[in-house]
Amino acid sequence: MDFLSDKILVMDTSSISRIKDEIFGLENQETVLNQFTKWCNENGVAYPSEVVDELKRFKGHNHLIAWADKNKDKAFRYGPCYEELNIVVNHPVAKFTFDASKKGEADPHILALALKIHSVEEVMPVVITNESNKYIPNVSLNVAANILGFQSINLYALLLITDVWNERFRRK
Repeated sequence: MDFLSDKILVMDTSSISRIKDEIFGLENQETVLNQFTKWCNENGVAYPSEVVDELKRFKGHNHLIAWADKNKDKAFRYGPCYEELNIVVNHPVAKFTFDASKKGEADPHILALALKIHSVEEVMPVVITNESNKYIPNVSLNVAANILGFQSINLYALLLITDVWNERFRRK
C-alpha cells in the first residue's frame, strides 16, 4: 500500500526549510519541491499560512518561499482552524508547542490543522517536521503531534518511505 494513499501531509516550516539544508544542489531541491507540488495538487499536502510567514523570515530561502506561495491555494484549503486552535492552546501538553519568544509561531497552527483534517476527512494527517528538540517549558511539535494521536516524521524519512530519496541528494 502506498504510504500516502490514506494520509494528508501537514507540513511544518522546519521540514520545508530543511530541503535547502539537507538536499544537495538547487536542481535536486527543485525535484523534491516538484514532488511536493504534485502531492499538493492531489490534495495530499496542507500547511497553515503561518508556515509561509515563518519561511519569509529565513534568508536565502527564496525558492522555498516561492514554492509555498505558489501552492498556498491548495495548502490553505481548510481555512482558519479557530476551534481546533482553541483545543491546542488548552491541551495540557500541546499548548507548550507555542514559544512566546518566537513571533508568528506556526506549531500550534499545524496541530490545529491536523485536528481539523482529522475531523473532516476520512484520512489521517501526518505531521512532517524536523523539529525534535525543545527544552522545558516547551514541547517539540513531533511529541505534541504524537500525543494528539498523529504520526510525525521528518523530511528524510518521508522522502525514503515515498521513494523520492535519491543518493545524489546527499550532501557531500
